[in-house]
Amino acid sequence: MEAREQLFINQFFTRMSNTYGHLFMSQFKSDRQTAIAQRDWMKAFKNARLTPKVVDKTIDYLQMNVPNMPNVPTFIDYAKSTKLLFRDESEGQRQALALPASKEEAEDRKVKAHERHEKRRADGQQPLAALKQMLGL
Repeated sequence: MEAREQLFINQFFTRMSNTYGHLFMSQFKSDRQTAIAQRDWMKAFKNARLTPKVVDKTIDYLQMNVPNMPNVPTFIDYAKSTKLLFRDESEGQRQALALPASKEEAEDRKVKAHERHEKRRADGQQPLAALKQMLGL
């Protein structure tokens, strides 16, 4: 892995650890397992043609709306949806990111997202299908 890619994947692992706590890093029992996982995540990002900006925006979305830690395929599904919503500036398209106006609004969105998640889980609906339905895709 190139130095630039290693820096990116280290930052990704740090953000995921900050978002999901010990659950994320406790999956990897050794440095070797962590290195293998980092290669797998990086390969998935490359195969899906995800830019660092899209990955960062996906983590932002997950922090606000998804209480359960996603696996690689689920993260990629969220990232592809995020890529549709928040066009990367390097592609020459406008960003459509709408940030919450206040902490209260952000907390309200988080509570509502958790309620939607629990309802979908009770209904047996898959996360990507639910996200597409929510976004009208």
